[in-house]
Amino acid sequence: MSHPRPDDLSSVALTARLAEQCRQLDLPKRLMTVRRAISGRIVFTTSFGIEDQAITHAIFSRGLDIDVVTLAAGHLFPETLEVWDDTDRYYRPPASLNCARSSARCSMPGQ
Repeated sequence: MSHPRPDDLSSVALTARLAEQCRQLDLPKRLMTVRRAISGRIVFTTSFGIEDQAITHAIFSRGLDIDVVTLAAGHLFPETLEVWDDTDRYYRPPASLNCARSSARCSMPGQ
C-alpha cells in the first residue's frame, strides 16, 4: 500500500500518520522521521527547560535541519541566561539559538 505524499495530506492526517510511525521510536528517530516527512521549514521553540534541552540535543547532535529558537519576552532569569549561554557554547558551530537578548524581538534564521 502506498502512502500519499506528505504535501497531499491534511495536517490532521499527517499528524495521525506520524503518530503511528513514531509510536515505537526513541526521540532522535522520531525527530528524524518528522524531518523526512515534512518538506518545509520546522522550527522548535525552547524555553530551556530540561525537556527542551533533551529535544535540542537530539536536533543538534544529529545535525537535523530543524531551527531552534527561543521567544524571550523581556526579563529572563540569570539561570535561564546561563543555560542559554551553555547551550550556545556547547553546540556552536553549527547551532545558533536565534533571539536578540537586548530586546524581546526574536529573529528567525534566514531573516
